[in-house]
Amino acid sequence: IENEMTCFDEEAMELVRRGINPIRFPGLRLSIPSDESKAINFDMTPRFVESRCESHFTAGKAAVMRGPVVYCLESADNGDVLSSIRLTGEFEAYEDSSLFDGAVHIRASAMRRKTWTSAELYRTYRPGDEEPCTVTAIPYAFWTNRDDSREMTVWVRV
Repeated sequence: IENEMTCFDEEAMELVRRGINPIRFPGLRLSIPSDESKAINFDMTPRFVESRCESHFTAGKAAVMRGPVVYCLESADNGDVLSSIRLTGEFEAYEDSSLFDGAVHIRASAMRRKTWTSAELYRTYRPGDEEPCTVTAIPYAFWTNRDDSREMTVWVRV
């Protein structure tokens, strides 16, 4: 078991050896015996989460989280070419029951690269070739629950 759980520190490994599952979130560690229950209150303010620079796929990108919930962008709400979106950091959480009752979506300000009018694959970079837009993020667990699910991304340029 120790070889499979090398991401745990020694204190957490001791809990595992004693049959207790350590639940871990950044800044939080609990061990809950099976005969007890605990209530956890999370800060539900939307925020950016980044990965290590060594993670090449997500370098220069961030995910949106609200409490422990990871959000994603879908083409159903945000149109095609999600890779053209750059989040700028202003968030608004709101309830929207169009997917599931009580679901909280996040509206965020962003910039979107303008669509090219030519068919060329490469061109000289044009700084400032963006326009402001508003994007909608939904809880990751809810993606692909609509007819229009062409594209989805968790990691968005910032």
